[in-house]
Amino acid sequence: MNVDRFSSACNSLETGFNILECVPIVGGFTSAVRTKLGAMQAVAGLVCMVVAGIGIFASNCLRDQEAKRKFEAVGRFGAEHTLHGALNMIRGATVVFISACTSGIGNVVMLAPNMAKDEMFTPFFKYGEFTEKRRTVDYL
Repeated sequence: MNVDRFSSACNSLETGFNILECVPIVGGFTSAVRTKLGAMQAVAGLVCMVVAGIGIFASNCLRDQEAKRKFEAVGRFGAEHTLHGALNMIRGATVVFISACTSGIGNVVMLAPNMAKDEMFTPFFKYGEFTEKRRTVDYL
C-alpha cells in the first residue's frame, strides 16, 4: 500500500467535501454523506489499530523488530484515520444541523473557516501528517 498516494487521495476527497459543503442546499446532502463516510473511516481505522496491536504482540513474541516497526506504522495509520473519521463525523453533523436550521442557505457560513486558511478548502489536519512525522523519526 502506498501511504503517500492514499493520503493525497484522502486530502483531495476532503477538499472536495469542503467545497461542496459551502454550496446552499447541496451542502446539507454532502455533509450527510461526509458523516457516514467518517463513521466508516473511523471503523476502518479501529480495525487497523486492532490488527496492529495483534501484529505488535506477535512480533514481540517472535522478537522480529522489522515486523514490529511495520505494525507500528499500521497502528499510526489506523489512529490517524480513526481521528479523521471522528472529526469528519462531527463536522458533517454540524453542517447538516446548520443546513437544517437555515433551509440550506446557512451553508455559506462554512466559507469563513475554509477561506481563513492559506490553502483554501484544504483539510485543517492533512492526511499523512501524523504518519509522516513518525516515519522520519523511524529512520534516524
